[in-house]
Amino acid sequence: MLEENFGITIDLDKVYKMMDKLDDKAIEELSTITYQNTANLFNQK
Repeated sequence: MLEENFGITIDLDKVYKMMDKLDDKAIEELSTITYQNTANLFNQK
C-alpha cells in the first residue's frame, strides 16, 4: 500500500526488524489506532 499510494518502497525484512523492536505500549497504541480507523471506515458498526 505504501508503494501504491505514496510511492514508498520498504524492504519487507526491514519491516519485520522494526516490528521486533516494538514494545507492549507501542503495540497497544497501534492496535487502538488501527481499531479506530477501521471503525471509522464502517461508520462504527
